[in-house]
Amino acid sequence: MITKEQTKDFIARAYDIAVKHGFHDQSLSVGHCMMLVLSEVGEAVEADRKGLYFAQLYENARKVYGKSQDATHLSKYLFEKYAKDSVEGELADVCIRLFDICGVFNVVPDYLSACDMRDTFDTLCKDMSFCERCFMLSCLLCRCEDLDTNNLSSIIGGALTFISCMADEMGVDLVRHIELKMEYNETRPKKHDKKY
Repeated sequence: MITKEQTKDFIARAYDIAVKHGFHDQSLSVGHCMMLVLSEVGEAVEADRKGLYFAQLYENARKVYGKSQDATHLSKYLFEKYAKDSVEGELADVCIRLFDICGVFNVVPDYLSACDMRDTFDTLCKDMSFCERCFMLSCLLCRCEDLDTNNLSSIIGGALTFISCMADEMGVDLVRHIELKMEYNETRPKKHDKKY
């Protein structure tokens, strides 16, 4: 589970990186920002469909580049080649976009009780595929009423808690993947060479 202290740090970092890379040169709507979050959920599904999981990709990298490589010290090259488009990396992207929204709209995520969400997650999602879980996550994210900020705190808090449950069940160190992706994002060009 992402702690409140980590959340505060991640919000500041995600927003700062986005500002430095030109993503907030103009004012953005909640709908615009949420659609970008949903696009990351779709990328996670595509990674799952292709079987692109970090652990397997990284093991392949270790075989190619030697056992001296450590996951905590991946070079930009290794990250791009073996981690960037992994399921874990895409889930981290979902979180980073949510943290950035918090920075844009000055929102503090209202995390649901971890125990309550774990029970709900286990009950609702225990027999679901990764794809179906991503659909459930998308449903959580699409609860914005009139695309305003009134309920963003609970939507983002619920989504982050849900992703944490997914990651826990998969045995994924979500916090580490968020850190890796943020480190990588700091090295990227303006708007990551995209229109927005």
